[in-house]
Amino acid sequence: MDELDIWDPFKKIRKQENISRFFDSIPSFPKFDSMIRQPLVDIKDTGNSLKVTAELPGIKKQDLDIDLTESQLILKGKIDEKKEEKNPKQGYYFKERKFSSYFRAIPLPDEVIAGKAKAEFKDGILELTLPKKHQKKSKSFKVKVK
Repeated sequence: MDELDIWDPFKKIRKQENISRFFDSIPSFPKFDSMIRQPLVDIKDTGNSLKVTAELPGIKKQDLDIDLTESQLILKGKIDEKKEEKNPKQGYYFKERKFSSYFRAIPLPDEVIAGKAKAEFKDGILELTLPKKHQKKSKSFKVKVK
């Protein structure tokens, strides 16, 4: 029987793996997803407000941009570092650049009062307090049992 006549369910997968390996071996520019990162975010409902905690390692306070509407939070930031080292013993000159940026658009679970938001940023951790627009007041009701 000819080799072309034998059905191989894994043939297509093997071909895809070979193509992937081929492209992985070619030197290229940094991948897009390695240059723009999404910060890790926690959102907690505290009753009258939303507490947002975002991890933004490497970002400086002045390179952080926060846009807030009633229903969406947008976090943007950039890292643009240049480092130079000289070693006179070896006559060696070393120069390294690092560029990266953060971007995340987050739909909020409740409408907030954007003008009353508070933010603190320390050691790469951003903490936002977003007061809710429609704060729920808990009322107590008596339930009749029949």
